[in-house]
Amino acid sequence: MDTAYIASQWRLSLARLLAEQYATFPAAHAIFAGGSTARWQADRFSDVELAVVWTAAPSEQDRAAVVSRLNGDLHRLYPYDDQEKIWEDLFFVGRNQNDEPKSGCQVEISHYLLPTIAAAV
Repeated sequence: MDTAYIASQWRLSLARLLAEQYATFPAAHAIFAGGSTARWQADRFSDVELAVVWTAAPSEQDRAAVVSRLNGDLHRLYPYDDQEKIWEDLFFVGRNQNDEPKSGCQVEISHYLLPTIAAAV
């Protein structure tokens, strides 16, 4: 079996798990994967990229709760960027055999408000 297929399949499973977590919030309107994982071109070094579209601004607590629920290692929750109209999160899920923090799969989440996405279409 193709290594890109295997790496992509595993990462898409993680993306689904992440999406299920974000979907528990009533203001989460849509969630979609991007990058090499979504294109089925991932390799063992690829991250998982998700976009979450919200009807109301996500709180920092809500964003951190997803990382916590997955026993992830938080790197940073970036504050809202007025110019880019986005919040971003960076964390890691899973760990290597030595159980080292931030050694798992890197996850990048981009959070947008629905009007921002609607205006871009």
